[in-house]
Amino acid sequence: MAYRFKKASDILSVLMKNYGLSAKTHEYKILKLWDSTFGDNISSHTQPLRLIRGVLTVMVDSPAWMHQLTFYRDELIEKVNDRIGKKIVTAIRFKVGKVETKKTQNSKLQNPDPQMSPQQSEKIEGYLKPVKDIEIREAIKKAITKAIIRGKGKS
Repeated sequence: MAYRFKKASDILSVLMKNYGLSAKTHEYKILKLWDSTFGDNISSHTQPLRLIRGVLTVMVDSPAWMHQLTFYRDELIEKVNDRIGKKIVTAIRFKVGKVETKKTQNSKLQNPDPQMSPQQSEKIEGYLKPVKDIEIREAIKKAITKAIIRGKGKS
């Protein structure tokens, strides 16, 4: 019996499409790279929230910071896209509100709500077998888990 091997990237592309996670993967990358991209001065007053159809929503801790950042909107977009390596962000929308501490953000990334059946968990592990990179594997696992819990994925 001849086996036909598939690239992990091809398998992941299908999974990402089926679960609608491409944008979520980009959101995750932006969140992870935000501090190193903009440094403590900007990142301590801002927090990326979501990416929808190319529009990145960023929480800003004060109206003064929001006003100031609007003057640098194009540069911020360019920096984010350069760090990701693709033109993902086409616009930035600022919103004034509470910016979470980095500790709170990290705990959210590490603890998605795992309210799934053992069969769903087993199925996810089966999908992830070809992925050798631990960090990528965990990011995809968290994204799929969230999609299933929110009812967006195939279970």
